[in-house]
Amino acid sequence: MAAKHTEALLQGEQYTSIDSQSSTIATTADEIEETRTGKYVTLVVCASAVGGFMFGYDTACISSILIFLDKGSLDLSDRQKEIVTGITSVGSFFGSIGASILTDHLGRKNVITICCVIFTLAAIELGLAQSVTALVIGRLIVGLAVGAASMVVPVYISEVAPSKRRGRLLVLNSVTTTGGQLFANIIALIVSQMHHNWRIMFLLSGIPSVLFLCVAKFLPESPRFLILQNEKLQAQEALSNLYPNATFEQVSRKASSIEDDIKLNEEQHRLPLHAKLFGSSATLRALAVGCGLMFYQQASSFNSFMYYGATIFKAVGVGNPLVISILISGTNFAFTFVALRYIDEIGRRKMLLRTLWIMAFALFVAGVAFSRIDLPQELQTKNMNPASYVLVTSVLVFVASYASALGTVPWSSVEFLPLEARAAGSAAIAATGWLTNAIVSATYLSLVGATSLSATSVIFSIVCALGWLAVFKWYPEVNRLSLEEIRKVFENGIDIHYVDHRTSL
Repeated sequence: MAAKHTEALLQGEQYTSIDSQSSTIATTADEIEETRTGKYVTLVVCASAVGGFMFGYDTACISSILIFLDKGSLDLSDRQKEIVTGITSVGSFFGSIGASILTDHLGRKNVITICCVIFTLAAIELGLAQSVTALVIGRLIVGLAVGAASMVVPVYISEVAPSKRRGRLLVLNSVTTTGGQLFANIIALIVSQMHHNWRIMFLLSGIPSVLFLCVAKFLPESPRFLILQNEKLQAQEALSNLYPNATFEQVSRKASSIEDDIKLNEEQHRLPLHAKLFGSSATLRALAVGCGLMFYQQASSFNSFMYYGATIFKAVGVGNPLVISILISGTNFAFTFVALRYIDEIGRRKMLLRTLWIMAFALFVAGVAFSRIDLPQELQTKNMNPASYVLVTSVLVFVASYASALGTVPWSSVEFLPLEARAAGSAAIAATGWLTNAIVSATYLSLVGATSLSATSVIFSIVCALGWLAVFKWYPEVNRLSLEEIRKVFENGIDIHYVDHRTSL
């Protein structure tokens, strides 16, 4: 202890006793946030968000690939389509869990790098696949990489982003996801008339991961992870890069405030994994909110439109399915910028409450429209009737509302979690999403077959309405709070208006 005290004094830092550390955290954590950050932060976030692009590209490309396979040598049944589609979510479930262990041992940046290596190899395997079995194996491997990235990237971004820009920078990960979806659908339209079009789409999916590997060595590790590893000098260097206009004293105090938070919760850091997540009622509440919102994100049926949109619109004869897929992914991409622009200004909670009810209404209208055109394919005409236009419009409204909040906010739920449980909690949140995704994607076509497109849309409309009620009752606002201060939101129940109380003091 004395050696650490002496080292701190030699570095010009103010070493406080544990009894006074809680006030130190409150007064020092925000000081560096007032300095101007450089473009380096945004570059770091954009580079790390390649995981989002991989997820987005994979989500959208399979929709077009399923159509291409129908015309190629690998003609798949509906059940095989569900397996090839859903197996990625199964892999993502296990990938997100496995990554939580690696993240706390190897570091956030290193795990993202491993994900990119795996994704690149999987893209090559899928591009050369000669059987349905090979497709399933390749899609499973892709899922492992995408799931791991979906867990670690939000952790990394939340730990390097300034508090006042954290929401916006976390949304950048969603921007790259929706950008990947749009890119995949545009590529599908371009290669639709080429031989081996589905192979081309799979091979192109490896390019983003290769680009990340080229710049990985220039990215810093998370300062919070470095301090957990007792690498304080490296953490200060990383903070200096992230806050180029901060003074040495400000950087030192920021590093000390993170270290103080770790010391205050030292016992929790030493706990086994299950105890970190479930040993504290506050952490358990934060985890429940994060997992619950992620469940509603995937249970809203959005990804069903991404996975099966082209198949659905082809079946009901509504326009060119590839063009409509571009409209859907383009709307999703465009309205993600609404979240990017307003999430730190309006707040996460208000954004969700203002859009979830629109999603529910739009899906209900889509259900009514499907009932007017949900006919056997042989009875369809090539001309779109009024119900077809209502259907496309309602789906686009649903997608726009989704992209504005529910498509982005759940991935920022990692900020609810204390440092000692952040990696494991992020894995639990991501795993909840992937498990729900796997169930929905693996049963969607079967549900449609057992009922109808109309009834299926109404069912998911009800799910969205229930999501609105859950957010209204349990989702707290944490806008502009430091990661260390967010602990207080869950200390005594769930204080959904903590930010307002804090502002009024």
